[in-house]
Formats: sequence, structure tokens, C-alpha cells
Amino acid sequence: MDQTRILLPLALGDEQRDPEKFKMVRELLTQLEQKDVSMRGATFKEFLMQLNMSYEEYLLALRSGINRPTVVLKRTVDEVLINSYNPKIMSLMQANMDIQFVMDEYAVVAYLVDYVNKPGRGLSKILRNCIEATAQGKHSLKECLVSVANQFINSAEISAQEAAWSILELPMNKMSEDTIFIPTFRREDRTRMIKSQEYLKKLNSDSHDVYELNIIDRYIVRPNKLENVCLANFAAWYELAKVGLEDMKLLKGNQYVRRRTKPKVIQYRKFKESQDENEYYREQVMLFTSW
Repeated sequence: MDQTRILLPLALGDEQRDPEKFKMVRELLTQLEQKDVSMRGATFKEFLMQLNMSYEEYLLALRSGINRPTVVLKRTVDEVLINSYNPKIMSLMQANMDIQFVMDEYAVVAYLVDYVNKPGRGLSKILRNCIEATAQGKHSLKECLVSVANQFINSAEISAQEAAWSILELPMNKMSEDTIFIPTFRREDRTRMIKSQEYLKKLNSDSHDVYELNIIDRYIVRPNKLENVCLANFAAWYELAKVGLEDMKLLKGNQYVRRRTKPKVIQYRKFKESQDENEYYREQVMLFTSW
């Protein structure tokens, strides 16, 4: 194109619409991309001569092949493989970029969804074939899950940097702040971690001591010294320790707590007052008053 233009699509019933000429343009561009045809140094006028089209016919051909307003960038024949770029961003980043103009909100959403789902299309097909194959055979549910998991691990696309990170066993992410979740649900709705099989085998058959202590359990058996500390402050400022001062020992068990130099960021259910007033105030009392 001799200059950057915004082209509008032709209506399906428009007499000027000519899909065949658009097909000719696409075929020539494909040949140039695959280097089946050489037009090195050719001008835009020579490009039109190769198509045997006038400038107006070329614009109508392009408008016949689009279904929404489209930005056509200024490019010479030698620049047919150059994607959209911004000179300022290129000088700052000194790297490849993937940007394009969008003319409406739908185009933005469509572009983002297409870009995010690009590597997942092949994987979805592989997983679908795997599920169909296991469903046809006589496999247990466990065998089916193992098969799907193996396919997912072996077929997922990752970047070279992520692959190197994994091989070197380096952490994939880091946080400047530690966080802790406080399960402020009602007791019957909380999820609990079960203790190890080795520990459970040693228990008496009538014992109910099968769950790991969570932050609420530790708060209940906190040292007497911390009697006036609320649950939110206890979770943020105190952590478990194998050794410590005697007055910082939990009332149950052989573990201690110690004060952190930097508090954790607390997370919790966060009931909304407008939706469930009783649960909202129960949660506030549970977190910010000592009990």
C-alpha cells in the first residue's frame, strides 16, 4: 500500500464487490511471502501491474475481503513480511512486538481471546483424542486421569525461559510479601488438611485427632501472653517455630510462636454486608476481637 489507510468492508449485495480479485491479491502476497515470486525492489505501481489492476480496483478488491473496518499499513513490496510496529517502542525495547490497530471493542476482545488461546488449540485436540481413546477402552477412572495428565504435561507449550527455569529447578515466581489465608467460614464449611498416613496408622481407632492444625486452631491454643491479640493480628504477626521462649509456647503441643519483623498480608472470605449482614459481622468479630 502506498499509504496507511482505513478501509471499510463492502456490503454483501454491493455490485462493486469482487471476491475473485481479492483472491488474486492473497495469492500474490502468499507467493511473495514464500518467495515463489521475486519482486525485489518493485514499486507499488509495478505490484499493481503484476495484478493487472488499477489502484481503484485494488482498493475494491481489499474491501471485498474484509468484514469489519481494517487498517492497511503503508508497506513497500520488500516489506510484505514486516508486522505492525511502533518506532518509539522499538527503539526503547529493541525487541520484536506484536501490535495491531483495532477499530472497535469487539475487535479488542477477539484479538485478546485469540492470542491467549493460540497455544491451547492443539493441546485441546490432543486431550480430546486422549479422552475418547480411554473412554473406548476398559480403563479405570484413575488410569484415565493419569493418561490425560501425561498428555497435558508432554504436550503443553512453554517458553524457552520457562523450560530453562524448570531444568535448573529455580522458583517460577517470587513475592515481596508473604500472605496467609484465614478460613473465616463457619466451622462446618471449612476445608481441613488430613494428617499423614503414617501418623494416622498410629492413632487409636476411636481418636478424632486426624486434622492438621490450621491458623484458627493455633490461635485457640496461643500462649497466655497473647491472650488479648485478635485473630487477624495473630495471623499477620506470628508464625510457628520449633524453639522459642517458654512464654511463647502453644498451650497444646511442643511448638512455639515468634513475632515476625514484617507482617503477612491476610486474606479471608470477605462476606459483603449488603448480601449477608449476619455473616459479615460474624467475620468482623472473629477477625478483629480477641476470643
